[in-house]
Amino acid sequence: MKPATTSTPVPRITGKITGRDTRAAAIYVVAALVLFLAGIEDEPLLGLLVIGGPLWSGWGSLVLMLTGAAFTVFRTSRPWLLLVVVVPVALAEVLWGTQTSAYVLMVEALWAPVARGSRRLARATTIVGLVVAVMLGAVFFAAAVTAMPWTTAVVFAVMIIVVVIFTPLAWAWEVRHHRLAQETAENLAAKEHELAGERAAREVEADRLRIAHDLHDVVAGHLSAVSLHTSLAADLDDEVARERSLETARGSAEAALRDLRSVIDMLAHAVTGGGSAQTTLSWEILRRRLGEDATVTIADDVDSVPAGVRTTMLHIAAEAVTNANRHGQNPRTLQVMVQDGELVMVCVNALATTPADADQQSVRHSAAAAAPAAPTLGLCTMTNRAAAVGGTVQAGPTPGKTEAGTGAKAWAVTARLPLVPLPPTVKDGA
Repeated sequence: MKPATTSTPVPRITGKITGRDTRAAAIYVVAALVLFLAGIEDEPLLGLLVIGGPLWSGWGSLVLMLTGAAFTVFRTSRPWLLLVVVVPVALAEVLWGTQTSAYVLMVEALWAPVARGSRRLARATTIVGLVVAVMLGAVFFAAAVTAMPWTTAVVFAVMIIVVVIFTPLAWAWEVRHHRLAQETAENLAAKEHELAGERAAREVEADRLRIAHDLHDVVAGHLSAVSLHTSLAADLDDEVARERSLETARGSAEAALRDLRSVIDMLAHAVTGGGSAQTTLSWEILRRRLGEDATVTIADDVDSVPAGVRTTMLHIAAEAVTNANRHGQNPRTLQVMVQDGELVMVCVNALATTPADADQQSVRHSAAAAAPAAPTLGLCTMTNRAAAVGGTVQAGPTPGKTEAGTGAKAWAVTARLPLVPLPPTVKDGA
């Protein structure tokens, strides 16, 4: 057998003597006195064969029995004492004394260590019990040869060994198994309760993350557009262009309010089943956010893509467009197409390379400062949304050319989503 591990439950040993233990010890003491005073005695098994009678007087037997009975008070707190003290005392009285209370004490001395002790103590007690059974069997065999009939010796041997040795051991192991099963069930119930609490905490955290993503999706892009277009309107001399820019900003603000109301309404009505806010995102809105100078190409077969995949790509593209407006400059491009069984989105914007470009980009950065989203959160949001349907998102600098032909660097965001959603992917460091 394998040794017990720390994860295996063991019977509870308090280390303190309980009232029940005291009462049990008192009962054994009274029983020993009553049997002694009543004169209920037995012939010593070994003394009859070797010396023809008991090895000590009745009063000596009484002292031994009272000592053994007193030690039963440790049956719960220190059950090993019963194996060390009570078993030898009871066995000595059975072999050389006359008191029948020795058999009663032997039963308790073999039962308590197995039922209440450690696994090692229970095994040791079982081995001791088997050794005692072999000793008693040998004594009865010798008695059958020299002092009594075979049938009588066999009957007495079987009766004493079964009742005094095997019965308490089997009973104690059964009690021990039931106790261990009960404690295991209690531990499992406690662990299940703990896991339920952890699951509830994870669900709350998932809800908070989903709410953060929804608010980021419906607010960040619109507010970035509002900030950019109002800043540009202040610098435009053409009244028509200025009005058009302000109109775009006003439309973005109204869309932000509508989407924010949608999120609040969803939270107020406790939508379940993984639902999310119904936002006003569309490819046309993303086209307007990039501005008139941007190049936007949406393939015709994009509309035939499953709604769930298309909606996920819309959210990813919205974040990419927001970052392109906030951190990049013209030329800006957005391409969405179906390619090799995947819905592919590529958003590219040029990076500032000249002092004039840097000044223009710094103006855009200051105009977008009011937007609450951070690039790190946006990239994590895009990555998480793509991974949820088995897709990927890549973002980073890439060599490019401006319309003027200069060797400017560009920033590209590429998202690929399978047309048939796959199990979520997990990336290192995600």
